[in-house]
Amino acid sequence: MNVLNIANVRHDRSAWAVPVPLLAQELQTLPKVDYADAFEVQLPASTPRDPERWARAIFDLGSPLVGTLIRAIALALGARPSASTGARVRGFNVAARSAEGVCLESLTRVGLVQLVVAIETRGQGARLSLSTFIAYSGPAGRAAFERVVGNGHRHAVPLLLEHAAASAG
Repeated sequence: MNVLNIANVRHDRSAWAVPVPLLAQELQTLPKVDYADAFEVQLPASTPRDPERWARAIFDLGSPLVGTLIRAIALALGARPSASTGARVRGFNVAARSAEGVCLESLTRVGLVQLVVAIETRGQGARLSLSTFIAYSGPAGRAAFERVVGNGHRHAVPLLLEHAAASAG
C-alpha cells in the first residue's frame, strides 16, 4: 500500500499532512487500500461537530474557487457516484457514517475512491481531517494517480480544508 505518512509536518498554510487517523481507517470500507493520505486543519473549540455539514463545506460548489477545483478534479478522474440509491453528499455516495465522521465514495478511472471527513476534539479546539483511500482499478489506475492526479490532489486537499475552515469561522 502506498501511504503518505507525514507526521504532523506543517506547511506555510493552516492545513497540513498527518498520519491517517484511526477513526478514518475504521470508517473506510474498501476491501483493500492501495493508497491513503490525510490532511487536517485546526478549528476553534466552538465549531459545530456534524461531519456531513463539514463535508458539504469542504466540497462547496457554490464557491468559485472550490467549484472550479472540484470540477477539474472530477473531470481528470472521470468521477461518478458508484451504484447506490442511498444518501449522498455533494454527488458522493455516503458509504458509512458515525457521530465523528462520514465516508464518501466515488467511482473513478483511477479506481474506487473513498474520502473520510472527520472532526475530532483535541484539547481546547477541534481538528477537521480529510483522509483519502483508493483501491486502484489496476496498473493503469495506479499510474494515472501517481503520475498525473496525485500531486494535484496533495495540493488541492489542504486548500479545500482551509476554505471550509475559513468559511465556518
